[in-house]
Amino acid sequence: MDKEIKLDIVLTFVLLFFSVVILFIIIPSQINEPGYIKSTYLSPAFVPRVFTVFLGFMALLLFFRSITRLKNSSSKKGMQPAGIEALTAEGRRGHRIAVLIWVSCCFFILAVELFGILIPSILFLGALMVFFGQKKWLLVLSIMILVPLLLYLFLHDIANVQFPKGILFS
Repeated sequence: MDKEIKLDIVLTFVLLFFSVVILFIIIPSQINEPGYIKSTYLSPAFVPRVFTVFLGFMALLLFFRSITRLKNSSSKKGMQPAGIEALTAEGRRGHRIAVLIWVSCCFFILAVELFGILIPSILFLGALMVFFGQKKWLLVLSIMILVPLLLYLFLHDIANVQFPKGILFS
């Protein structure tokens, strides 16, 4: 059995275990549901339950995908993939991308503390679009400015959501 498929199957059972524990033990014991709320959708535990069920569903999809990959790999046992060097180089590139995105997320969080939510969101979205290869500058500029600005205006002015103003603008 392929090492990656084994890892996926183990991960499936770990995720299913966590979703069952969260759904039946942690959510009922940690989230207080007031008796006066009659609708299930308005309950404070509704969104955590939905996310937990979604996690379990994704774990089951991973399990079925792993089983089909296991069947396909056993039928192609004698074939060796070409270009192992290319695969390891691609893996190293993927690790670099993951580290770079993690570091940029940390900078984004620090920038939100300093400058508020709007300016770092605009810069972060633009940087991610350029980083992932978007070459059309008009599209990058319009999306990086309009999407955070419209979301901010809607959520702040209409939905009355309070965002951090930042240390420099308080």
